[in-house]
Amino acid sequence: MPTSFTPGDVASILAYLIPGFIALYVRSQFVTTPQLLDGERLLSYLTISVIYNAIVIRYLPEAIAGLWSGFGFVLVFIVGPITIGVLLGVNTQKDFVRGLLRKIKLSTIHPIPTAWDWKFTSTTEEQWVLVTLKNGNMVGGILSSESFASSNPIDRDLYIQWMYDIGSEGNWKPLKERGVLITSNEISTIEFWPYVPLQENSYEQKKQAN
Repeated sequence: MPTSFTPGDVASILAYLIPGFIALYVRSQFVTTPQLLDGERLLSYLTISVIYNAIVIRYLPEAIAGLWSGFGFVLVFIVGPITIGVLLGVNTQKDFVRGLLRKIKLSTIHPIPTAWDWKFTSTTEEQWVLVTLKNGNMVGGILSSESFASSNPIDRDLYIQWMYDIGSEGNWKPLKERGVLITSNEISTIEFWPYVPLQENSYEQKKQAN
C-alpha cells in the first residue's frame, strides 16, 4: 500500500529545499548564473540546503531549531538563507575566496560564466565607453546608472545613456538627452576608461586620463 506523507514528512522535505532555493535566488541577483536543467537546479538547491542544515541548524539552540512557525521559522528558513545568498553573491562579485586561493598559487574555475557578465556586473561607477561596430564605425558615450547591459546569454545588447558624437579628428561632442541601443550582432569590441567630467575631449585624451 502506498505510504502517505505526514505533515512532519512534508516539513522535513521543505527544510532541505527552502534554504537552498532562497540562497541561490538571492545570489542570482548579484551575478549571472548558467542555465541549468531542472534536475541540476534541484541538485543545487539540495546541496546548499544540506550544507546549511549541517552547519547552521545543527548548532542552533533546540528551542529555535525546533520551531516550524513564527519567529523561529522566519529566522532559520528565511533570514538565514537570505544572508547566505548575499554572502555568496558578494564573494562572487568581489572575488574574495579566489583571491585568497591565488595568493597560495591555486587556481579555480571562475563562477561568472563570461567576461561580459564579469565586466558589467563589477562596474558600479560611471565610465567612458567606446564601442567599435563590426562595420568599423565607433559609438562613444558615458556608461552610467541609466545605461544597461543585458544579462541574457543569448542576446547581449547594450544601451548607452549619454551618447557622444566622435568627430573626424577624434574630438568627442556630447549629444545631450540622446542614448543609443546597440545589439550584440553589431558589436566588435568595447573599450572602457574611468569617467572624467570633460565637456569635449578626444579619444587620445581619454586614454591618457586612465
